[in-house]
Amino acid sequence: MSEETPFEVQLRRMLAEGVDDVRPEGAPYDSIVRGARTARRRGMAVAGAGIAVLAVVPGVALGAYGGWGDGSAPVAGTAPASSGAPDSPGTSADAEEPEGMGPPATPGQLADGIGLSQAEASFARCLKSHAALQAKHSKGAPPADELGDPADYRLLQAWKLVTNHNEGNSGTGVLAVHREDDGAVYFCRDREETQNLRVFNGDGAPERAVTVDINANVLYRQIPLGGTDWELPYRWVDYGSVTAEVSRVTVEYGGRTVEAAIDGGYFVASGVLTEKPDTAPAVRGYDADGTLVYDSAEDRYYEAIID
Repeated sequence: MSEETPFEVQLRRMLAEGVDDVRPEGAPYDSIVRGARTARRRGMAVAGAGIAVLAVVPGVALGAYGGWGDGSAPVAGTAPASSGAPDSPGTSADAEEPEGMGPPATPGQLADGIGLSQAEASFARCLKSHAALQAKHSKGAPPADELGDPADYRLLQAWKLVTNHNEGNSGTGVLAVHREDDGAVYFCRDREETQNLRVFNGDGAPERAVTVDINANVLYRQIPLGGTDWELPYRWVDYGSVTAEVSRVTVEYGGRTVEAAIDGGYFVASGVLTEKPDTAPAVRGYDADGTLVYDSAEDRYYEAIID
């Protein structure tokens, strides 16, 4: 099969921003409500499809591949009104609600001395900032609280964002997934002067044993301005989804190999670069017997170019 052209890669990336789940007919009421809420969350956090745009303002950077933006994308569908019916079988109105953001599977997913409470506070600021943008700029948008609060999410990775010419001052990065596992990954950038929330919905490519989200490239590379060099050292993050057969994932980047954490159907890896790499991370997945079941070098959908 022939390799994809840059245009085809770009088109697939653009189409991935607006993909919604296809749900079977006759779904139970709770599934319908959950699906509507999932679609709303995605619609609220994706700010328009189109070509990549980088708008630079002193101290602030806004990217458009999946929408840091103003939430201007149209949102389809509304949640069904409550009928006052009793709880569905197997559910309980008295079920305990989680008190805070769900913790990660391993200590290493909290990097650079950041604790869970700090990560949760940063994520809360991103949700609040995004809701304010929705209320200000989106006519007919869902209620501002539709994305919920940090207790509705569990943490995949938290790390320190360093100051750089393109993105502004230092801060905290938070990668999270919804407790309902809607298939999206939520990325919060909480810097001193601005908070941004972005949703990654995958790239539309077929599922593999390890599926590296094409959107992860914003977490492991820098986009310097005007020919400036990368700001080093640089904390990078890479992530993706894994199938049940995968029990180990390694990520090689910048000449070093790290063991990824496997956390609820996802892998996440992080490290520190001391020099600019030549290629994107090399990702490999193994089953319980140690057999290689995925290699990004053999994945025709994997984007290995760093620039």
